[in-house]
Amino acid sequence: GTADCVDGCPNDPNKVAAGQCGCGNPDTDTDGDGTADCNDACPEDPYKIVPGICGCDTPDDDTDSDGLADCIDPCPESPTNDDTDADGTADCFDNCPLDPAKVNPSACGCGNPDIDSDGDTYMDCLDGCPSDPNKIGPGTCGCGVPEIDTDGDGLKDCVDQCPLVVGQPGSPCDDGDPSTENDVLNLSCACTGTPAEQPTTLELTTDNDGSATSWEIVPLGGGPAVCSGSGYPSNSTQTIPCALPDGCWSLRVHDAAMDGMCCMNGIGGYVLRAPNGGRIIDAEDAGIFGATAMENLGFCLPMGNDQLTPSRCDREDYMPSDFIQAVPNPAVQAQYGVGSQTDDGYQFWFFKPNGGYSRRVFITHANSSYIFPSGPDRCSYFRLNSLSTFPLPLNTLLNVRVRSVVNGVYSDFGPACRLKIDTETNCPTTLLVATPGPNMSCGLTGVLLNGSTTLHAVPVSGATRYLFEFSKPGYVRNITSSTSSLVITKWSTWPLEYGNTYNVRVKVSFDNGASYCLFGSSCTMSTASGPQGMAQEPETRGMVEPQASSVLNFWPNPNVTGQLTIELSDVGNGAHTGQVEIISMLGTTVQSEGLNFDGDKLNTVLQLDRRVAPGSYLVRVIVDHRNWTERLVIQ
Repeated sequence: GTADCVDGCPNDPNKVAAGQCGCGNPDTDTDGDGTADCNDACPEDPYKIVPGICGCDTPDDDTDSDGLADCIDPCPESPTNDDTDADGTADCFDNCPLDPAKVNPSACGCGNPDIDSDGDTYMDCLDGCPSDPNKIGPGTCGCGVPEIDTDGDGLKDCVDQCPLVVGQPGSPCDDGDPSTENDVLNLSCACTGTPAEQPTTLELTTDNDGSATSWEIVPLGGGPAVCSGSGYPSNSTQTIPCALPDGCWSLRVHDAAMDGMCCMNGIGGYVLRAPNGGRIIDAEDAGIFGATAMENLGFCLPMGNDQLTPSRCDREDYMPSDFIQAVPNPAVQAQYGVGSQTDDGYQFWFFKPNGGYSRRVFITHANSSYIFPSGPDRCSYFRLNSLSTFPLPLNTLLNVRVRSVVNGVYSDFGPACRLKIDTETNCPTTLLVATPGPNMSCGLTGVLLNGSTTLHAVPVSGATRYLFEFSKPGYVRNITSSTSSLVITKWSTWPLEYGNTYNVRVKVSFDNGASYCLFGSSCTMSTASGPQGMAQEPETRGMVEPQASSVLNFWPNPNVTGQLTIELSDVGNGAHTGQVEIISMLGTTVQSEGLNFDGDKLNTVLQLDRRVAPGSYLVRVIVDHRNWTERLVIQ
């Protein structure tokens, strides 16, 4: 549209003048800075037409006026460009300008190295346990100690006094023992309990009539029963608890049938035990009594610790000459030779478990027997036949308990032991000396009754009495001696007489005549015809030997009921008179009853006198001038 004549760029349809770029080149100004792109070295930077120091799009500013454009100024806002810590990084870019090892604080901050000594990814500066790879803090146990709770009770092992057991010393637990209570962990972390308070127990074994048996425990001074029982099955054993406080009590065992628990109608008995299991009364298989069994002195709790030595406890085979011994008590031993010797020692208590005999004997340092070893333990011994008054009964079950005495203060009695002096099984027999020699006495003839003849029995060790029996048909005479010899004289009562032959037997006693062993073999002794050799009328008392076929029986024997059934057969038909005599082993008649009956057989019941004490006796039945004799034991 513009003629060439007036067109400054006739060959450029887009221009009529050369402009800034000349014909053929558009005068484009992309960044609108007034300089065409053809002349603009920074066509897209409206602020620059040349790159300058910083190049296009970056202003050549010098903020700190230090002659260095900001784009090449290490510290565009600091005219000095300092590197205080000389770490090669100017302070303006160094976040730790005073720490040559760091340009940034990192985890530990300027001045602290970022070191992880234990390799647990926590820097030492933040690690409470820099040397423990398993912990970053001391926790409960401290560095180097693991935070372990082995027993899972919430307490770390390092502070747990029982790391393998739940709980601490004193914590409640269960020791699995039903006989203990208040179970707690001890200082060794073991679960231990206190022995539970056990009751006193009665072990009761009934006979064939269990319903007749009853029992009660009452205060010794009187009062209502604190424990009792009855109605038990026959031939059964019951273990019956009774909670008794400390104090003194009395056990009473009753039998409605009045025949006890042994041994007429079965084998029954009882054992009373203290809470510690020690026996207070032991009548096992020996409930021998009538209506009631009761030890009059009762028993007291608690039980003491003194007791017989094991080898001397629960023996029923003692000889009268045997001994028992208490376990030596250090407190008694310590008093030997110190102060008064009469108030230190041991008190032995012997008693029948069902009641009756009861004897306490105090052996001190002062009165102990010389036959035992000298020293502080001599008073712990007791010889069974040492009692001259109220001696221990023979062939009778006893209980024995012992307690120590120090300076006159009595301790509590310890557990009971069974004891029996068994002369029936172990008691020796003796007889007149039958060996030729100066003491030969068996078969003597021509004996004068003037003291010129002495009979000698074979001595028995430990025997305290010898009983010589002289008998012939219709005559029996017993006489005792403290030795094994007897001078023959004409005694003032029931004397021997001249012109007679006597059967002589001897038996021994170990308890001063309270009881005797069995007779030994019989020997004969014939008296002279008279003091000067003159014939004498033979003694007659109207008694003759019984018929060989006659048999005397009586029962019960041993006797505990007080009633004795007597049966004598083959006495001959017709009316008969006679008597029954109970004779002690000393030859004394303690009871006599008359007899009148018809027929060939005697059958009667004798009510024994209550004054007849337990022991061994002879029963002599005299019928029509004939006599029969058998042994009886009364319990």
